[in-house]
Amino acid sequence: MLVIKIIVIVIVALALLLLILHLLAPKEAKLERSILINASKETVFPYILYFTKRDEWSPWMEMDPNVNTEMTGEDGTLSAVWSWQGNKKVGKGQQKNTNIVQNESVNTVVTFEEPWQSVADTYLRLEEKEGGTLVKWGFSSKMSFPATIFGLFMNFDKVVGKDYEKGLNKLKKLVEG
Repeated sequence: MLVIKIIVIVIVALALLLLILHLLAPKEAKLERSILINASKETVFPYILYFTKRDEWSPWMEMDPNVNTEMTGEDGTLSAVWSWQGNKKVGKGQQKNTNIVQNESVNTVVTFEEPWQSVADTYLRLEEKEGGTLVKWGFSSKMSFPATIFGLFMNFDKVVGKDYEKGLNKLKKLVEG
């Protein structure tokens, strides 16, 4: 009987700990990176509008040279949906344009299926600056249990930020090339 009481106490304590961690944890992940490109907004815009152009500077395309991609709808429009399936680093998912403002911005929703399930709203924005175009690339994603607890111990800025920086640097070299 004592063993059962101990087991119940341990289970209740673990459940309370998980609940407390969930309540303390961030409920949203956000990230943004930017880079100044020595080119006009009109020159940069096609590289953020078309999925096929994004593939040229995407940091994740390098992680799996054999990734399978598929386009449905017309690239560069709101009907465009770009799907991918790759190795464990790249995973499986799809990205759909949700808002396009000519020579200004492209918003998408990214749905990850593997290696974990999540949804993120992403954006690429262009701002005219002295010396060229400032490209801002970011995302926000709501997190639910148990992902909220992982958010306490995972630094999205360090984990994903370096990929965003790598991609923006590739974009800069490609456009200025």
